Amino acid sequence: MNNEQNICPERFDQNIQGKANGLSAAVITLGCKVNQCEGQSITELFEKAGYTIKPFSQPADVYIINTCSVTAMAESKSRKLIHRAHALNGNALIIITGCYSQRAGNELLNLPGVKIVSGNAGKSRLTELAEEYFSTERPIQGVSDIFLQRDFEEMPLSRHDSRTRGYIKIQDGCENYCAYCIIPYLRGPSRSRALKDIISEGRRLAGLGYKELVLGGIQLSAYGLDLPGSPRLTDVIEALSQIEGISRIRLGSLEPLLIEEEFAKHLSEFDALCPQFHLSLQSGSDSVLKRMNRKYDTARYEQAVSYLRRYLDNPAITTDIITGFPAETQEEFEQTRAFIHKIGFASVHVFAYSRREGTAAAQMNGQVNPEIKKERSRILIEQAQRDAANYCQSFENAVRPVLFETFDGNTLKGLTPEHLEVSVISQRDLTGEIRNVRLKAERGCLTGMLEV
Repeated sequence: MNNEQNICPERFDQNIQGKANGLSAAVITLGCKVNQCEGQSITELFEKAGYTIKPFSQPADVYIINTCSVTAMAESKSRKLIHRAHALNGNALIIITGCYSQRAGNELLNLPGVKIVSGNAGKSRLTELAEEYFSTERPIQGVSDIFLQRDFEEMPLSRHDSRTRGYIKIQDGCENYCAYCIIPYLRGPSRSRALKDIISEGRRLAGLGYKELVLGGIQLSAYGLDLPGSPRLTDVIEALSQIEGISRIRLGSLEPLLIEEEFAKHLSEFDALCPQFHLSLQSGSDSVLKRMNRKYDTARYEQAVSYLRRYLDNPAITTDIITGFPAETQEEFEQTRAFIHKIGFASVHVFAYSRREGTAAAQMNGQVNPEIKKERSRILIEQAQRDAANYCQSFENAVRPVLFETFDGNTLKGLTPEHLEVSVISQRDLTGEIRNVRLKAERGCLTGMLEV
């Protein structure tokens, strides 16, 4: 990382504090959990720099839009937010960061009110860029070559929107280059966070009362491959599980090829690890997987699931599916439908294929009619809902620890380690506490009673 990006937060805050007095800022983030985590860090940076943080729906002096570019719809939402900010305050400084600005920074700099664009590198410098703009009143094109990034960018984060779960970003970048995905071109090469920094943030979150840590990244399975000594994801889990006050550790999305038998066996040794595993499938047809440039077939995926189910007790297996990938035939779709039912997922996120210029799939023949994609998505969603209900039913009369997250005066709602939502009638606010609950399953929903 160059010296310009490797800024000491304490020194930076001291420089800006006071210059932002009287100014307000509003931050909004679109997209994935990694982007949401970075958006929270950006909010903290502006708050520490002396800005008054306001809701995005209110007039502010500075608007920061942390964008997403995974689909054309996400980019459209980003443009609408830019126009909304400009309408709220025509004199406001609008800063655009994230994947959309990484892809089309010059285009965005020409939109009304936009004076600063910054990509996925240097998000920790946005307050410094704001100071530069206020000093010079000259637009700033701050998008750098993401492929030159070789170090993980640290961003301060001391709180989360959730009162019970703390999200720790431990990896950035992706080198899978799936045919449908623009993200590797916008996030750059895989970059892992040093274990000592992960432990430090884990301790800080534990000190704030968080009981569950969620580990995330763009290509989480690649964690440690670029670090000296090549620490593994299991090393991170082991280190965090030893932090006092941390009862749960949850993993973000994993690649099926990571799940070897020894890896699954090792996971079973961590009492704090939540038995929920999001293994990206994308298609249940081997021919489609090959066109997608996925590195596994359905047999290898099924083997990964069998390893997890062999060593962990009834784990939740969740996934993503893309319908209508170029040239997907009805037969290939039916193969996907049959395979997801065979696996029996706890949850499936279904997406219709979105053509992204700059990807291999965008140039493929046989682009599928939008109505066909929509209908195939509907069918898979209904299938997934039935399978999810069956998984819920498997917990009938089971006793599971539930981490309560909300209380409305009459009902507690929380999550099991499998990430299943449970509702419990109660007059006591147990938010932030973990209690054993005897579960009752009905029509895909879980309710329960507190165990004495």
